[in-house]
Amino acid sequence: MITETAQQNEQSRVPGSPFAQAASFAAVFLLAVFFVYLVTCVLASTWLTFQVPISEADLQNASFLSDRLDLQWHGFVLGLMTTFFGVMLVLSRRVIGVAAVVIGLSAIFATSEASALRQGIVAGDMKIGCYTYESVECRDQLDVAIGDAKSLFLDPGKKGSGGYAKWYAPIRAEAVAKSKALIPNTIPGVAFLQSPMLVMHHVDELKALLAAQREEVTHFKAALAKP
Repeated sequence: MITETAQQNEQSRVPGSPFAQAASFAAVFLLAVFFVYLVTCVLASTWLTFQVPISEADLQNASFLSDRLDLQWHGFVLGLMTTFFGVMLVLSRRVIGVAAVVIGLSAIFATSEASALRQGIVAGDMKIGCYTYESVECRDQLDVAIGDAKSLFLDPGKKGSGGYAKWYAPIRAEAVAKSKALIPNTIPGVAFLQSPMLVMHHVDELKALLAAQREEVTHFKAALAKP
């Protein structure tokens, strides 16, 4: 009986197959790489927040080529709670708290509309202002006189689900063709995961586009200001 128990204990200590060990190592390695990349994205997003600020007016005046999911509030609350929990763990000297802080901050930036707008402006699937200023929806958004503007949609009551107006369809098609976004930046996390590339390669371009689009909106609003 003792001999059998000893043999069982010895067998339990025998390492798994080389394939299983390699798979486990690869999984741990990929997880570590992904975590390090998340940290890099958090740092890049934080830097962009202070170096290339997006105002509330910019967000209100922004246009999108794809639907917004409007998850910023949910992501902010969940991320803030997770970050706070992580800080408490760190103060308790638990290493897992660092991971919680990174995950919480990632949730905040991944659902941030400001982060999405920065990347979207560079990619072309978002902009401050409108893709056409001749629409009712654009002028209403910018709070200027509607005048003889036409709706973007065939059925304004149904919005996009009813299809786009014939006059706007080619304008939209041209904007979509010029867009460099492979995945819409309105999807949470898409802009966040690209933030390191934005910091390294496109900051000057982003600043120039921001300035030009803000000026474009200012001139248009001044020209059609409500009496």
